[in-house]
Amino acid sequence: MAYRYWCGECGFKTAWLSRSQGEQQQIDHYARRHPGVPPGGHVETNRRKPPRTGTD
Repeated sequence: MAYRYWCGECGFKTAWLSRSQGEQQQIDHYARRHPGVPPGGHVETNRRKPPRTGTD
């Protein structure tokens, strides 16, 4: 299964990633773009598309 994390503050979204990779990218995004705001938004799931491998 793959996951896409959407920011609750702006239009940012991650690529389709594993859950842990998506969570980390969302945390990093909030730290850079919305300091002091807890990560929020929503998570989209995709059962057909596997997580990407290698560097993103």
